Amino acid sequence: MTYREKFNIAQRNEIRSGLESGIDISIYAKPEFSWGQMRQIRWGLEDGLDVSAYANLVFNEGQMEEIREGLKENIDVSIYANPEFDWIQMKQIRENLKIKKQENTMNCNDMSINEKIALIEKGKEEDLDILVHDPDRDIRMVVAAKGGSKDLDILVHDSDAGVRTWVAACGRDKDLDILVHDSDRGVKLGVIHKGRNKDLDILINDQDEAIRENAIVKKLLTYKINKELFNANQMQEIRLGLKNDVDISVYASPEFNGEQMHEIRQGLEAGIDVSIYVKPEFNARQMRQIRYGLENEIDVSIYANPRFDSTQMEQIREGLESKLDVSIYAKPEFEWTQMTEIRQGLETDVDISIYAKPEFNAEQMQQIRYGLEAGIDVSMYANADFNPEQMLQIRWGLEDGIDASIYANPKFDYNQMEKIKIGLQTRENGDYESFLDHIDSVVEKTKREQQALLDKQTKSKNYPGEEH
Repeated sequence: MTYREKFNIAQRNEIRSGLESGIDISIYAKPEFSWGQMRQIRWGLEDGLDVSAYANLVFNEGQMEEIREGLKENIDVSIYANPEFDWIQMKQIRENLKIKKQENTMNCNDMSINEKIALIEKGKEEDLDILVHDPDRDIRMVVAAKGGSKDLDILVHDSDAGVRTWVAACGRDKDLDILVHDSDRGVKLGVIHKGRNKDLDILINDQDEAIRENAIVKKLLTYKINKELFNANQMQEIRLGLKNDVDISVYASPEFNGEQMHEIRQGLEAGIDVSIYVKPEFNARQMRQIRYGLENEIDVSIYANPRFDSTQMEQIREGLESKLDVSIYAKPEFEWTQMTEIRQGLETDVDISIYAKPEFNAEQMQQIRYGLEAGIDVSMYANADFNPEQMLQIRWGLEDGIDASIYANPKFDYNQMEKIKIGLQTRENGDYESFLDHIDSVVEKTKREQQALLDKQTKSKNYPGEEH
């Protein structure tokens, strides 16, 4: 059966009006209710009344109207909300109850504050029905503290913030759902005090700094966090985690310092699996490199190992991001500078196996890599017996096309190699006699220096107590 078939035009109009008002039309959008019954229920919902007292097929439109009017007048409609009474009888009872209430109100207005409080303590419903509207805010606050359901339904909308604060203190869920959005600071502080997580999550982002701080503190207490165990940096990261709605229990532990907490929090906010690095053995810089890798969706298991420091992790990570075979250098025995040279060699597609060896330091690796990239035969100097400066002179000679094998000998230092290289370049230019003289002078100087070193070592051995 279609919507049009289920409801007549008058009923459809009532349903449409309810939708436009934003009320819960499901309470009355039923074919068995006449359009007049629907209207009475709709009007009650629009006035914020508890229509359950009359949204029942046992009542006709006229009876519903009388019950609705009684609810609006804060009269105890249960006295006459009985289908055995017709609407005329209901109206008479309602008017009599209204008169009685007015008389009681007049009597109450003549009472002192203490007398009114005494009435509230007795808890008679007819007295509370009057005093819930008392002009004295203090009296309404006492009524709120009494916590009567019907009274709280009224007082949650009270014009006085102090009264609403007392309503918050009663802690009814439906009241807190309203008061969490209250404009008054004191009311929201009352909501915070009740400590519902969903309220704290809202108030952590409140425009009022005092509200934000109190909400965070309350949430910290709900996590059973002892502020004395954390320093200012740690507490700041916990606060930011709460503010940004992440699970702070992952890192709210004294075993993590503020910097480590920062990296874990950043990972949680990014939505990555932080369990891979939420370990005290990783320092903050190591955590950061693992986090970067996870955010870039690479296999961090290759370097998520405390044996690698953060700089080594960075080189492995950059290699993985470039889709290189990092297994060649992802080894703790390589320093980060050595890893850099191997990674750069992989990027330029040279034969890194020639120098990817721990016995070469980073500077030596660099000279071999430069040679490979220049397309020369590096086998002449790819030897750990040569220091980087010696390798440089041999490489330059090879790149210049001279016979560097003449001076590619560890016995020649950097300066000597340079001089021989210059001599070889002179020969290449045709001045052969000058070249020979140059070579002889370098060799002779080398012999003298080596002999002087030997004499010094011998003298030191014979006279160990003498300073030199």
